[in-house]
Amino acid sequence: MRSVGQGLEGLNSFCGIMDLNPSVSQNSYEKICKKIDAASQNMAIESIKKAEGEEVAAVESTDITVSGDRTWKIRGHTSQIGVCTVIGADTGKVINVEVLSKACKGCSL
Repeated sequence: MRSVGQGLEGLNSFCGIMDLNPSVSQNSYEKICKKIDAASQNMAIESIKKAEGEEVAAVESTDITVSGDRTWKIRGHTSQIGVCTVIGADTGKVINVEVLSKACKGCSL
């Protein structure tokens, strides 16, 4: 449910509509989300390392050519969150990603 922008309440609503048993508690849901997040980050890191290796192998050198791309969550200059990617010129694969934020939720707390 988290991947489609819904949290625990969305999951509970879905279970109710589908006449399924109630879902997990809030505490269990957060633990599950943390495990999924950790697994996703590990897979992303492995995938990027593999793409880096393929790019270096394609040019047979560590001196590679890349292009960059970026996007903001909201159009215009009002967005607080953006994503930058570095793409290998020869393989066309993403070899680095960085999520940027103009605001820090930790600092605001």
